[in-house]
Amino acid sequence: MSTIKSGDIDKGSFLLFKGMPHIVLEREFSKMGRGGSIVRLKLKNLKNKSVIKETLKGSDTVEEIEVLEVNSQYLYKDNESLIFMDLETYDQFSVNLRDVVNLEDKVLFLQEAEVYSLIKWGNEVIDLKLPPKVAFEVIDAEIAVKGDTVTNAMKNVTLHTGLVVKAPLFINIGDKILVNSETKEYAERVKV
Repeated sequence: MSTIKSGDIDKGSFLLFKGMPHIVLEREFSKMGRGGSIVRLKLKNLKNKSVIKETLKGSDTVEEIEVLEVNSQYLYKDNESLIFMDLETYDQFSVNLRDVVNLEDKVLFLQEAEVYSLIKWGNEVIDLKLPPKVAFEVIDAEIAVKGDTVTNAMKNVTLHTGLVVKAPLFINIGDKILVNSETKEYAERVKV
């Protein structure tokens, strides 16, 4: 572990704060006139999922966690665990849904046999990185009502993982669409 000045902390940094691993969700830097600078942080505890706000002086230092990003292939979901395979050793391992922050939100974006980046701290998985946009096949779509096009008309579509998103009226069953993994919103139709 290394120390880092509070002014050098970025969004997405992993820190050891009060003995617990945290990820920086938001960072705001401000410099007072003749006074020193301050850094306001919004941190998410990676163990108990609590979110805290902290204000640090610009000269304060905190411990930065050394994390390892490992590419692993998602195999399947088994009750409360996700089963992955390490692409270097071909070992299979499970990740408990309750042990990783926000993993429940990301499960509907996971597709079998796809490769994802797992963030490890020691031997423990603490986060899962999704690509910015994920392709899905539409398995169910509401019927579009003609004449509902005064504004940007949207309808609910169900994707093959069970995720439900709002999509334009021209999206039909069998179409492939891209969904933004951060906002869970329709991005575009995949051109075949």
